Amino acid sequence: MPDPPSYDQRFYWGPDLPKDHDQLVEQWTNQTRTTANTLLQPTDWIIIRESDNGTPADAALKQWRQDIRVATGTKVTAIKQTADTAALAAYITGADYPIWPSDSDTADAAGPADGLDFVVDGFTSGSMITG
Repeated sequence: MPDPPSYDQRFYWGPDLPKDHDQLVEQWTNQTRTTANTLLQPTDWIIIRESDNGTPADAALKQWRQDIRVATGTKVTAIKQTADTAALAAYITGADYPIWPSDSDTADAAGPADGLDFVVDGFTSGSMITG
C-alpha cells in the first residue's frame, strides 16, 4: 500500500486543499510580531533603565533592537504581499523568513554580567531560587 501524500498541515487541510489565505496571512503576521516581541523582551529592562535613571543602553543593543523591528516590518510586508496559500507557504518555509538579526553582539549587555543587578520581588537578577 503506498504512503499517503504528504502536505504541510500549517497551510493545507489536505493534499491540494489549501487553508484560507487571508486567515493564514493574519495568523503569520501575528506570529511574526510575537516572535519579534519574544526576541526583544529580555532586553526591555535595559531600555527602561535608561529611561528611568539615565543609565545609557549600549548603542549596539539599540541597533540590534532596531534591526529586529525592521526585520519584522520586512517579514510582515512579504507575508501580506503573497498572492495565495502556496506563495505564503513558500515564503514561510523558505530561507529568508526564519532568519532574524543576530544578538551575539548584545549578549553581554543583556545579562547580569554587566555588574548591574536589579531587584524584582526581593530577589536580585542574579538570585537563584531553589525548591
